[in-house]
Amino acid sequence: ASWKADHFASEEERAKTKPKGTQLYNSLFAMALSGDGHLYVAHEDGRLKTISIKDGKVIAERQVPPPAWDGLAIANERLFLTTQTGELLCLGE
Repeated sequence: ASWKADHFASEEERAKTKPKGTQLYNSLFAMALSGDGHLYVAHEDGRLKTISIKDGKVIAERQVPPPAWDGLAIANERLFLTTQTGELLCLGE
């Protein structure tokens, strides 16, 4: 693997080289790994992605309310999301 960006650079240095049209600087607020090989990632702006851990491809993406920091949990085959407004959402059957 090779670094595409220096994540240890100062904010000013990163701002100079900030790529346009990418998700590089959209903060991840929560991640949860399920037993069936899916990684759930919630972005600061409320995008929730399901990613395959086998090949790294995005399986699904949907918009949810902005999550609280580290606000994802998995239990009983359900995904639980805590929002910034204090709600607890159950995603799944």
